[in-house]
Amino acid sequence: MMSIAILINTDVGKPPQIIHIWDVHGFVRLSDTVREKLKKLIKTYGVRKLARDLNFDKETIYSIYTKGRKKCSHSIKHLLAIAVFLNYNLETLEKEVTFYGTKQGNMYETQFPFSLTPLHLRAVTIHGDGSFYNNVKQNSIRTEWYQSGKRIKYMEKLLNKVINNNPIRSKIKAKEDNVYSISIPSHLVRLVCNSLNLDVDSFYSTEFFKAVTQLPPQYSIQVLFQFIVDEGCLRGTTLTVAQKKKWGREGLKILLDDLGFDYSQPINDKQDITIYNYNFPKILNYLKEAKNRYGDTVGLWFKEKEFIDACKKINPSHYPLIRKSIQVNKEIFNKLTKTNSIFTYQDIKDFGRTSSQANKAIRNWKKNNLIQRIGWNKYKIINFIIVD
Repeated sequence: MMSIAILINTDVGKPPQIIHIWDVHGFVRLSDTVREKLKKLIKTYGVRKLARDLNFDKETIYSIYTKGRKKCSHSIKHLLAIAVFLNYNLETLEKEVTFYGTKQGNMYETQFPFSLTPLHLRAVTIHGDGSFYNNVKQNSIRTEWYQSGKRIKYMEKLLNKVINNNPIRSKIKAKEDNVYSISIPSHLVRLVCNSLNLDVDSFYSTEFFKAVTQLPPQYSIQVLFQFIVDEGCLRGTTLTVAQKKKWGREGLKILLDDLGFDYSQPINDKQDITIYNYNFPKILNYLKEAKNRYGDTVGLWFKEKEFIDACKKINPSHYPLIRKSIQVNKEIFNKLTKTNSIFTYQDIKDFGRTSSQANKAIRNWKKNNLIQRIGWNKYKIINFIIVD
């Protein structure tokens, strides 16, 4: 098999927004060092006086430097108010944050300022085999990913790499079907949304994909990889991706367009989208680059071996022929729609196609819901839109 070297520019796109402690809501824990510094400032000013001037109760002030039942977790809103009032530098303060969470009972090791990486983005991409629920009244979200058997361990491994010192475990969802689920920490989803300048309401929508494609391509490719893991199917050298949700389908197309991958565009939303195999070398290069930088957790997981085997079966010298065949079939279909809505196998061969090429064109048109069979060797065009 011939080899092709493909250069990938991972520097295009703007970097994700840096998130500071004053950009988020919830609770944090601080290092002992900064707690002692704040303790001195508070005592010098006076606890009672500070509580009166800020209109806080004394317990809120005391909690900054005393260990309470919530293991020294502080409301960000109150902490910032105290720091600003005492002229404590906020940039210095945020670097001393050790844990962050949207609730006092769920705190995770987090560094501020927070900088989004492809690892973070991959860990929250549940738009294929997952679910998302936003309870606006309670200001809470629930994000889960589902997978069968031991395959759930791939996401478990990724989450435990992204979030240190707080093990995240999967649980059985449907024992009879061997389906497991794993919860994505809500603080991580919110941090990702902040980094994308995205409302949480828009996380489970097309807007998520639009925001991702504003970043360098190493971010988009991770979302696409997860789509392939969740919804992709490899048959020989054909890669198809299923997506029944309309917004998810549009999001997938946005990703593919951003990465410059050619794909089919079925009219029927129930039909899978085919990512043409002449894109495989570029996808493989992205895969190698990501794994070299971040390790196995950002690969194609349990579908990776199958994809690499497919790449080995493809002869790169055939890529120009594949592209040409797709274009010729589009032109033939366009001519058939202008002459007659009913045609035969021989009509396609009359345009210079071989028997094999004519059969493949008919199969693709049927798959894309463009034609239907109405008798022996007779087909009727039912959609007059040119589709790859």
